[in-house]
Amino acid sequence: MTITVAIATKLRPKGLQMLLQALQDIQAPIADVNIAVIDNDPCKSAHEVVEQIAATSKWPIKYIHESREGIPFARNAAIDAAADSEFLAFIDDDETPKSDWLVHFEHLMQKYPAVDAVTGPVDCVLPKETPEWVRSAPMFKPPKTGPLERRNTAATSNVFIRVASIQRLGLRFDERFPLMGGSDTEFFSNLTAQGGQILFDPGARVFEHVPVERTSLRWILRRGYRGGYNPAVRQIADRAIRGRVFGLIQVVLRVCRGFLFAIKSLWQGSEAGLLAGIQFTAAIGTAAAIFGIRFEEYKTVDGE
Repeated sequence: MTITVAIATKLRPKGLQMLLQALQDIQAPIADVNIAVIDNDPCKSAHEVVEQIAATSKWPIKYIHESREGIPFARNAAIDAAADSEFLAFIDDDETPKSDWLVHFEHLMQKYPAVDAVTGPVDCVLPKETPEWVRSAPMFKPPKTGPLERRNTAATSNVFIRVASIQRLGLRFDERFPLMGGSDTEFFSNLTAQGGQILFDPGARVFEHVPVERTSLRWILRRGYRGGYNPAVRQIADRAIRGRVFGLIQVVLRVCRGFLFAIKSLWQGSEAGLLAGIQFTAAIGTAAAIFGIRFEEYKTVDGE
C-alpha cells in the first residue's frame, strides 16, 4: 500500500522547503510514502530545494516540472504521478501538517472503506502584528471542531483521496480556466455528484502560514470578488443562459446581504463592516463574470 503526497508549487521556495522539512518529522503511516513535487514555474525555481531535501529525505521525493502555467495542470500531473498508489494526499506549499496528519488520514480510510476522500481543517497562522479586524475575516477564523461529518466538496489544501475512486469516476481537474482558481472545489463537487463520499475530520489539521501580503483589506476584498466570480464563470461556461440568470439572482442576494451587514456594522463594528465589503465585492465579481470580464487570480503569487 502506497501514499503519494502531492505538492503543487510555484515561486515559493522558502515555503516549499519548510513543508518538505516538516514532512520529515511527521509520524510514519503503515503504508509506504512517496512525495511528488509539481513545479509550475517555467524557471524551475523548486528544483534546487527538492534536490537538497531529497538527498536526506526518509521518503522518496520526485520532482515533476509542469511547464503549462496554471494550477489545474499541476494538480492533474499529481493525479498522474499517483496512478500506481492507493492514496493521494494534497497539501499546499505554504502549509505544514500536524504530526499525525498522514496517520490520521490512513486510519480513517481503513475504518471507512466506502469513503472516497477525507478532508480536514486549515489553521491560519497569521503574522504577530495582524490587527484584530483582519483576524475576524471569515477566511482567517479558526476552523470548527467536532465530530466527523459529510461534506459535498473539499479543497486540495488538505485532503486524502482513494486513487481508485479518481480512476473509477474518471475525475480530472478542469483545465479550461488555468489561472482562475476553484478547480479543486469543482473536482470534489463532481466526486460527490457521482455518488462519492467525502468526510470532514477536524483532527486532520494542517497549518497555513499566511504572508503579510494577505493581511490587507485589499486582499480580503479581492478574495470576496473571487468568491463571486469563479463559480459564476464556470456556471456560465457550462450553461450560458441559465448561468447568467442564476448569476443575476446571486448579485441581488449578495447586495442585499451586504446592506444587512452594513446596517449591523453600526452596532457590531468592524467585523460586520468587513462582511458587508466581502458581500459587495462578491456581487461585483459575479457581475464581472456575467459581462465576460477576465480575472486571473493566480497570475501573481503571495509569499515566498
